[in-house]
Amino acid sequence: MKTAIPFEKRLRKSLEDSAKLPLQDLLRPYFPDARQLELAAPELDRRGVDVVLTLPGGKVGIDLKLLSRDPRRFRRDTIPIELYSVKEADRKGYSGEADYVMWVYLDTRRTVLVRRVELVSFIDEFREEWAVFLEEREQTTVLANGFRYTSIHCNVPHKVIRRIKIAA
Repeated sequence: MKTAIPFEKRLRKSLEDSAKLPLQDLLRPYFPDARQLELAAPELDRRGVDVVLTLPGGKVGIDLKLLSRDPRRFRRDTIPIELYSVKEADRKGYSGEADYVMWVYLDTRRTVLVRRVELVSFIDEFREEWAVFLEEREQTTVLANGFRYTSIHCNVPHKVIRRIKIAA
């Protein structure tokens, strides 16, 4: 059995990494008219929103995916795509309420932003193909109450995701 990472530990690391990032600067190329950025309240965070950005027309929620190393530094250009967020419940990845998903490579500060609904449709279109042709990776998480769940992702070539990503 793979080692399970406690949810609280994963959340704490994510919050620490987020606090070190100039998120406003990283989001500015995508949302130049943004007025305010704030960390999502816990109840919103549980629904897949990490930060809330206030725009002139309203607020948008962003699901941040913080990655320690940019694969481009190793002559690979892939993005980890979550096929299932909770395999045991057959819950597909990115089923939360965020408007956008943004990957941030912490070592290079490179970002990739997509609209969540487009990403979900895109994954649904290619899920079976990717599951066959791309190596799947499992990650087990354990909650404070002892419940364990497994998420599954695969590294999809950036050139594939380029079809739906938002240009900065």
